Amino acid sequence: MDNYKGTMMEGTSLTSAVSTTDRKEPAMTDTVKNAIPAIKAEDLPEFAGQVIDIFEDFLEEKGVLIDNPERDEDTDNAAIIYGSDYGYLQDRIYNTLRNWKLTELEADPLQR
Repeated sequence: MDNYKGTMMEGTSLTSAVSTTDRKEPAMTDTVKNAIPAIKAEDLPEFAGQVIDIFEDFLEEKGVLIDNPERDEDTDNAAIIYGSDYGYLQDRIYNTLRNWKLTELEADPLQR
C-alpha cells in the first residue's frame, strides 16, 4: 500500500478512490438470458468427466480414498470416484451448467 501513499485522500480505501464510472459491471441478466449455450448437450459427458478428473487427481495427490463398494467389486479399476458416486457428481455438474445457462436444457445425452 506504501506505493499508493499520497495518491489517495486520507481515510479513503483503494476501491473507494476509483470512480464508480470507471468500474464496468457486466449486465449478466441480459447476457445470460440471450446467450447461446457454451456447452452442447452431446458434450456434457466429456465436460463433466474432465471436471471429475480434476477432483480425482486432487484427491489422489492428497492420498484420499473414498469408500465405495461398487469400486471394491471391480478390482481392475483404480478410480477414486466410481459408479454411483461418479453418476451423482456428473448429474450435479449437468444441473449446475443448466442453472447457469451454460448448456442446453435438453435431456441428458447418455441415459443411465
